Amino acid sequence: MAITAAFFNDSEFQDQLVFLLATDPVALAECGNLLQTEDFQPLPNLANGRARWIVAGRALEYWGKYRKPVGRLLRSDVLGHMESLQLGERQRKEVQQYLAHLGSLKAAHPQAVVDQIVSYKVQRLRARLIEEMAQLHSTGQLTDESWAEFMQQGRRLDYNTMSADYFSGEELDNRIARRRLQSRASATPSFLIDPLDEIVEGIRPGHLGLIIAPTKRGKSLFLIWLAIALAVQRMNVLFFTLEDPRTDVEDRMDAALSGIPIHQLGDSPDRFWKRWRRNRRNIRAQIRIVDGTERGYSVHGIEGEVLRYRNEGFITNAVIVDYDDEILPARKLPARDKEFDQIYRDQRRLAATYQLIFWTAAQTQRGTENMRILTGDRVADAIGKIRKSTMTISLGKGDWGPDSMYLWVAAHKFDRKDIGCNIVGDKTRMLIYDREATAKRLRQEAAAPYSEKDEYE
Repeated sequence: MAITAAFFNDSEFQDQLVFLLATDPVALAECGNLLQTEDFQPLPNLANGRARWIVAGRALEYWGKYRKPVGRLLRSDVLGHMESLQLGERQRKEVQQYLAHLGSLKAAHPQAVVDQIVSYKVQRLRARLIEEMAQLHSTGQLTDESWAEFMQQGRRLDYNTMSADYFSGEELDNRIARRRLQSRASATPSFLIDPLDEIVEGIRPGHLGLIIAPTKRGKSLFLIWLAIALAVQRMNVLFFTLEDPRTDVEDRMDAALSGIPIHQLGDSPDRFWKRWRRNRRNIRAQIRIVDGTERGYSVHGIEGEVLRYRNEGFITNAVIVDYDDEILPARKLPARDKEFDQIYRDQRRLAATYQLIFWTAAQTQRGTENMRILTGDRVADAIGKIRKSTMTISLGKGDWGPDSMYLWVAAHKFDRKDIGCNIVGDKTRMLIYDREATAKRLRQEAAAPYSEKDEYE
């Protein structure tokens, strides 16, 4: 049943809808199963009709296979599909221009778009069911079985779900296709910390990551680094500061982006502005900072902010929370470890539901300040934090002096663990990782005699 309502015959509305189908897991969960590629068939009065039809079809097919938005894989998926269609040069150029147009869009009132789709589609589908029931009734063919089937179809309209047979040939093909797409455009963003990226992958959307370290070791700086690294890789980041005021977080980010020591930011505003603007060009997405130092946030409250920003046009790809001890439990429990179990279970659910990359941080036990390797059993309050996280990285004491740090992969469900690396930071510039200083120490270590290298091991 193709869409024919007047507000769907508007190119701007359809572009917004295609944008949501490609990027927004909430929109897909609410209306993905109600839409078909035929709903976007080119109309004579609409610009970009063929290109929109092709792109929408790819986004819907990806959702049908993998139950998540195609996101950053859209361009490679569409271009690969065009090769199979053997389109002419003019048509290929139109599709590429349309992809560029979609890339420049921001979601405008996404819930209003979704509500119009759902309302119209549900009304039309219910009208069809009623018409079919009336025809059967008029001919005396409406049996108890057919009545029950009509009722079941009506109930399905309220549950936008889809099950899959793991052993079916179609599902096997879907899994093979998903891995092929991911190998062409990895869905796992890097840390932009070279020694760490060389030994392990991070986490993909839908998963929870955890940073553990002693007090004042650099957990907040690591989370700030992650926010910037994810934004560089085209991910919109919602950063929750629950302990330090927003102004402190802004100053740290400004220092990290400009390379100017944090205590010198106010000394030369022109120098700061030029550096900040120059480095800002490398960031392909946005970072929004939410100050929760006064009101506090539960995971349910964090979810509410994700949805609120979505309705304002900011579709969140990653959530970073600094840090876990300040997250409020959904309900008060007699033991703190039980509350943390609840909090981490809710965080994991939130990441999976909205296909978010979710990072937070936790304290390690007392007496771990001088330890190089911090294993999962050193986390404070609840060992369940490690079990419920996809990946855990600890920040131990580095081998290269007070500015160094030893990153240890304490846990990872999908890649190597119990492996680590040294890095050098620059806390005056709020950098958890100084690429040049780290490379220099690595060169020195490589050139050192074996007896000196033994000191690092």
